[in-house]
Amino acid sequence: MAEKKRRKPVDKTKIEYVEPKPSWIKAVKVDDHNDVMDSIIQFFLVESPCKGVSSRGLSLLDYGWADSTPPKSGYLHRRLLEVANLCDGSTLFTATRKEEMKNRFVDAGMPGNFASTCTSNRVAALISSNFVLDLFRIIRNSLAHCRFQMVDKNGVDFIAFENGMPGKDLIGVDSFEVSSRLFLKCSTLIDWIAVVKSEAIYEAEEIAHKKEATEREWENKRQLVLSRISKGSYSNKDDLGKDCELSKRNLDKLLGELKAQGLIAYSRSNRKWELTGDANQ
Repeated sequence: MAEKKRRKPVDKTKIEYVEPKPSWIKAVKVDDHNDVMDSIIQFFLVESPCKGVSSRGLSLLDYGWADSTPPKSGYLHRRLLEVANLCDGSTLFTATRKEEMKNRFVDAGMPGNFASTCTSNRVAALISSNFVLDLFRIIRNSLAHCRFQMVDKNGVDFIAFENGMPGKDLIGVDSFEVSSRLFLKCSTLIDWIAVVKSEAIYEAEEIAHKKEATEREWENKRQLVLSRISKGSYSNKDDLGKDCELSKRNLDKLLGELKAQGLIAYSRSNRKWELTGDANQ
């Protein structure tokens, strides 16, 4: 039996450790009769789009999105960043390993007292799989474990979220390993909910437009290849691909389609693709 690959030990010097019950969470009482907070809890916790975290969860598919795991830089990804005014390296800081997050918190200006120091939307998040769902999961976990706090900044309501897991620090004291911190306006979270619930149609339109553009481009390449073959203005397949700006894979695919349609055939004597009678009709 093959020996299992041992996981590399975590470098605890690179982990952000804080107290299990930080003082900033107790600083302000959550209003139990807050309609905005109710909407946030309902969407991100009770009906979480993240798979397997709620028996009452609603997948993004239920809202009409094309995929339950939205693609990187896809419509939903871009819209969430746009709505929140999050920009990579400025107000958005991410990493794929928790050992990288301690530095990300420094880069983001989100120390242990970030709930007090932050004044605008800011995210420092561990993104291990899918940006949108990982972000939603961070919010869900923070709500579920009550590691969040509503904060008033000059009359604007924000929520500070902190996600992670219990652990022991460098000297073995019970602590909390922080993997993500978010500081977001309540209005931003409500806008995100609205985007998820109402803008799937715009993604569908975007996908349709991209499909049409791809099909037009493919047809143009198809006509260009037929033209080059008709004129015999190429010395070999590599030259044909370069002339038509097609990768080897796409050229092979296109030639295969044209051959299957009976429009071209390979001449062994001339060692070239040539048009058939059908192509000239």
